Amino acid sequence: MFLDIRQITGGPIKISRLILLKMHYDQVMTGQDRAQKWLPLTALLLAGTLFFVVVFLGWMQHGADIFLTLVETGLAYCF
Repeated sequence: MFLDIRQITGGPIKISRLILLKMHYDQVMTGQDRAQKWLPLTALLLAGTLFFVVVFLGWMQHGADIFLTLVETGLAYCF
């Protein structure tokens, strides 16, 4: 159930433009607060993605050498 302002006042009321601007400002600032909460998570996701891209490129560059070294030491079949 929502509270209707017309029920309190007994009829329609006029809201001044200043109040409407204040309400809009409050909504925008609340949205800014929510957006700043996502910033650390976004930075962590970006750092993780960058890390995995570097690891993948390193594996593509040196994967055969790593695997041959594991075969020579007998550790390749443990994985």
